[in-house]
This record gives sequence, structure tokens and C-alpha cells, in this order.
Amino acid sequence: MDSNSWLEILKVFRTLGGVAENIKLDKGIYGRGVFPIDSELPSKIRVPENLLINAKYLYVDSKQIKIKPNAPIKAAIRSFIDDYLKYIAFNSNTWDEINAFEVGLKGLPKDVLELLRCLGALDLETRHKDDWDKIIFNNFVQSRFIDYKQQKCLAPFFELVNHNYNYQVFSIDEGVCTKRDKGSHEFLHSYSKGNDPIRMFFGYGFSSKEPFAFSFPISINVSTTEKPVRIQGGSGIEGLIPLKNENNELILNYLPIGNKYDPTFPIRQLSASLKALPEYQPREILNKAFTSNQEQVCNLILKLNQSNSKISFLLKETLCYQLSAIAYYW
Repeated sequence: MDSNSWLEILKVFRTLGGVAENIKLDKGIYGRGVFPIDSELPSKIRVPENLLINAKYLYVDSKQIKIKPNAPIKAAIRSFIDDYLKYIAFNSNTWDEINAFEVGLKGLPKDVLELLRCLGALDLETRHKDDWDKIIFNNFVQSRFIDYKQQKCLAPFFELVNHNYNYQVFSIDEGVCTKRDKGSHEFLHSYSKGNDPIRMFFGYGFSSKEPFAFSFPISINVSTTEKPVRIQGGSGIEGLIPLKNENNELILNYLPIGNKYDPTFPIRQLSASLKALPEYQPREILNKAFTSNQEQVCNLILKLNQSNSKISFLLKETLCYQLSAIAYYW
């Protein structure tokens, strides 16, 4: 894409109500991203609701993502999105990057794929059940689109901003917005404060040293009751852990097992969630979950040592980050 195309599409974006102040497209340590034009000025991107395009209105055809003919989108916005997808968001380089990642997953050692499936981290049969174009499209939607009013939506220009867990999460209010103060560094925000390294890797396609860790789906036998605890393998950092006290087991939607920002958080959240169920000892549950997860992550790393592919290296790095996050609990 040449600079004229970028500037022309940016101009149309602003005409349609979008805000893009002091930004340019460039490459940095995270790859392609958004940088300030003038480091002495603040930067801002705001995408109004009318420019957020629901994924259900898009489809893939011959390595291009297009808007469905019957989509209820105004002509001016349709023309803008067509150009944005073709020249910026989903060009040939984007296709190649996603394709390489998905092919890399297919090439992981069979015993690694089987263990990942058993742990609920990656079910390649489900992930790759569609034709290959649709698989690439699904990856693009999962990794580049935002959750807005319970829908996956494309946010033009906003989706180019890269992730760093140390930065603030973007804001949502009749559209989406992210901004930063003056400075020469890349424009960054945190995609989510509820993901751990493994979820970031399979969800977004890169290795990231996230500060949180959550348990794999596991079942834990406890000494104070005959009913085991089953962890479903979700994630969350706010409020109480959703649970179901069934006749034959206690089901927890998720279980935090590491928090770099606050190592006391896992035991505090679990204790508060189990307050009405004194027969369950939070410390015993947490310790057993910690041991089980640590063993499984180490087992995966050992199995990956048999492979020297790029994807294996990135996954091993991710698993080491997971171990690091697990270490932060008291």
C-alpha cells in the first residue's frame, strides 16, 4: 500500500465521522502498527458506531474479504470499508501471516496437538472444520475484531493498534476509542485484562507475557467432601467466580491461578466465591490446581522440544510465560 492510498482512506474515514489524530502506519517491534506523526502531540483514534462493521455482514472470496450484497450498509460507508479491507486491513501480507500461523498449528507434533485438545486449549479439528478460506476469515475476525454489544465488529484504523498488557484497555461508548499522550513510541493498548498467555496465543496469534494465568479444564478431588470440583477452563478477573453446585460435583466456570499484579487475588477470589460452601477448602483447591497446571505446561514444553518449527518456538515461549504467571500466587 502506498502512502497516497493510506491518506485518501484516512480522509474518507474522517469525512464519515471517524477521528484519527496524529497517526501514521509504520513497523515496529510488534510488526505493522500505528505511530505518531509528531511525537510532541497527543494521538487519538475514535470509531463511531456507524463505522463499526458487524462480521456477519462480511464474507471471504478469492482471498479477499467483502461486504455481503444485501448488508444494510450505506453506499458511502460500503465504499470506504471495501477500500479499507482491500488496501489496509486484509491485503496479501495479512493473508500470508494468518495462513502461516494456521499451517504452523497443523504442523505441531501429534502428541502436542492431542494434549492441547485434552487440556481444552486447542481443538484443531473444530478450528479447521471449514474450508481454508473460511478458516483464514475466522482467524481474522477473532484476532482483529472487537466485541461490541455482543457482536464481533471491524473497527477501521483502530484494529491496527497493537497489544501490550501494560497499557490501558480501550474505551467503549457509542463506538470505540483509544488515545495516548505525546511521545515517539508506538500507539498501544491492551486488548483484554482477562486473558493469559495461552489464550492470547491461540486467540491472537502471538506470544505475550500476560500477568494473569487461569486453570485448564480439570477435575479436583478434595479431602473434605466426596463431591469433586470441576474447573471448566474459562477466565475472569471481576466479581465472584460463577459456579454451579450440582448433585455430583461443584462446577467453577474458571479458576485464577496466577496474578502478577496481586498474587493474593486467586485465593481471595476463590475464598469469596466459596463462602457459602464451607465444605470446600479454597487453599487445597488452589494448590492442587496449581500443581496440575504446572505439570501439564511442563509436559507440553518437553514434547515441543522435539520440534524446531517457528510455531513450536512461539508456543514454547508462550508456555514459559504461562509458567511465569502461575508463579504469582500466594
